[in-house]
Amino acid sequence: MTDYFRGAWARTLVSRLRCWKVLLLWIHVCLGRCWLPAVVISVEFGILAYVPQAKEVLFALFEPFAISQTPLFFDPGRTLPTLSFLCVGFALSTTLWYMARLLSTVDRRQSVQPRLTSFGDRRIYLRAVVWVPRWFGTGSLILLSASTLTAGIFPGTQSMLVPIGCAVCPLTIAILGQVLIRRAPRQRMWLFSVAAFCLPVGVWLLLTLGARIGTGQTFVITLLLNLLPALLHLGLIFRRALLRGVFGGSRRLHPAASRDLNDVSGRLLSIAICTAGLLFFVTLTPQLHLLSSPDVVLLFLGACATVGTLISLWFARVVRWTPSIGWVAVFLVTAAVILGVADESLGLERLDPPTMTPFAPEAEAERSPLSDRDVILNAHGGGLRAAYYTASVLARVDELSCGKFGQRLSTASGVSGGSFGIATYLMIRQYRLIQGAWTDCSPSVLNSTVTSQSLVDRVLLNDFLSPVLANLFSVDLLPVQARRGQALLDGWQRAIVDTLGKSGTTFASPLSSLGQSLDANGMNHPGPTVLLNSTVVSTGRRMEFNNHKADACGHLTSIGEAVLHSARFPVISPAGSCQTASGPIQLVDGGYYDNSGAEALTEYVPNVPDTKWLNINGNPPEDECASLDGLPSSPKLSAIAALLASRKGHASEAEDRLKDLVKKSGGSEPVMLTLSLDEAFNRTILDRQQRCAFVRTLRSAPLGWYMTRTTAEAMNTPILSAASKVCQALSPLCGSAKQ
Repeated sequence: MTDYFRGAWARTLVSRLRCWKVLLLWIHVCLGRCWLPAVVISVEFGILAYVPQAKEVLFALFEPFAISQTPLFFDPGRTLPTLSFLCVGFALSTTLWYMARLLSTVDRRQSVQPRLTSFGDRRIYLRAVVWVPRWFGTGSLILLSASTLTAGIFPGTQSMLVPIGCAVCPLTIAILGQVLIRRAPRQRMWLFSVAAFCLPVGVWLLLTLGARIGTGQTFVITLLLNLLPALLHLGLIFRRALLRGVFGGSRRLHPAASRDLNDVSGRLLSIAICTAGLLFFVTLTPQLHLLSSPDVVLLFLGACATVGTLISLWFARVVRWTPSIGWVAVFLVTAAVILGVADESLGLERLDPPTMTPFAPEAEAERSPLSDRDVILNAHGGGLRAAYYTASVLARVDELSCGKFGQRLSTASGVSGGSFGIATYLMIRQYRLIQGAWTDCSPSVLNSTVTSQSLVDRVLLNDFLSPVLANLFSVDLLPVQARRGQALLDGWQRAIVDTLGKSGTTFASPLSSLGQSLDANGMNHPGPTVLLNSTVVSTGRRMEFNNHKADACGHLTSIGEAVLHSARFPVISPAGSCQTASGPIQLVDGGYYDNSGAEALTEYVPNVPDTKWLNINGNPPEDECASLDGLPSSPKLSAIAALLASRKGHASEAEDRLKDLVKKSGGSEPVMLTLSLDEAFNRTILDRQQRCAFVRTLRSAPLGWYMTRTTAEAMNTPILSAASKVCQALSPLCGSAKQ
């Protein structure tokens, strides 16, 4: 009996040691041989899971199918972004599988085979070499599929069960398809057990997703996202049998067979050149809208994986060192050295000026003298969301007041997204005046389809992010002049020209033309003073672009250039260059010096009684949903938190100084207008706990230059609330529209 138990204990120990050996060999293949695809998948997961803008962009892939009542599958213009994303995602997953396969098989006999002492170890290793690359490719596509399904069908959810469920569904289909095809001829009993479990799970998940879908078109896209990983997985497993069946041939090469580096170098180089060439082509033809933002990011990850694999394999050949986890440190150190010695590329953005800029005619009876302009405003906030909120609020007030609000506007100061919103509003107002708007203020005319708000939507609800990312991941990686700022500026110009035409005021027009109009006698009538604020890198001081003063830079500054200097979002936009009388200077976002734009207004408080001050904040308030947040958590990086807090404190001091000046001039209390996300989503997300959890993810400033129409519609409630608040403060201004 004692010998029996000793033998059982020994067998258990050997079994456990064998399990550990199997696990270590699989870990060696995953993180040692195939470390580069593992890093790419980790980066992919980080972008999809922790970048708020990624969820907005992925939601846009579902938006055309969800809101349209007509078939879109024969409308290439609206379905191209979704189809291109599916193709690029499939290509990236295939690339990661191929890179992992090469990293684990090229020169394997010289680097790994001699270290495997037993035949059992070699069998375990070969099995890992076969299956790890396959699951890398399938796992990458499952990650993309689950992220897209979560963003498109369950927007606003914060439960981890939702993305896990969206990932389990295509994973279940892939495993079930593999089991059925490989094991069905053998009629194993366990096959029916697995099928009996997996099939109901997959059907249940598909029906659950289908219950959340509004149209059959979206259900087809959902089904395609669930089936693509399974199709890729089965294609990787049975590709050789399929190729032999289609093209013939009897050669059978083991999937884990060792390959020579000389045979695969040409393929890797061709893949890298094709991917990089496609990115460069997109940068040269932004007007074609060939690729969306996620396509550009996925192409860049694929190019990095291909080039990194080629370098890693050749370096391993030279030094006879097996690629391992140590390569991660080598590449990180190399990247740090390159970034440390490389000079920052500055943006030298320019727009060709138009031949003539017509100004908006105003009737003499409606023209407001400068002494009657009693409204000042400052607008601030990050990115396109703040620009849309600012332009929409001002446009709504203009419509409600039958154009009288713009006549009372004395000075407008903008920072970052607020500058973009102010400039967009004023250009649209000039266009509306040229078209004869607000000559008839009857309700039927005010409620027409062409309004200032509809023009704001057409200008701002565009994809400004894709060409920026395409330049960021291609041309701007080279030691040449940065082009992503010019790509952003060109995108603004295309949007305003497509909406208002070339004959009106555009971003290429001189800054001095912003807000101007002509009176009945043909005399130039200056509009409100517009202050677009930037920050000088060398001094940290504020630099002001004023439409009523001489250009600060040594050339005729356009509206778009001044807005870009004020809204240079970090990383997305490079630092700008400006040639002044004292020499060249570098400019960054105006929010570095004053994050509110109130500092510039202190010099332009009008000397009129009862001055009205509008403070438009396009960022959600930090104390929103504070009752559900509990006690505030301590920041992990106190130094960075203190720098950000000091910037906010400086902006608050500037607002306090402006408030005192307005009071001294006989003005009233400021009208504080803040974008409330809790108010924006109270109709779509009924549960306040879930709504506040969703709002927390949206507080951080997005990458800036993309927003879906669904998000814009959700912002309609706080926009209307802010416009009503302005009308009440300026009463009876908006009452004139009803007369």
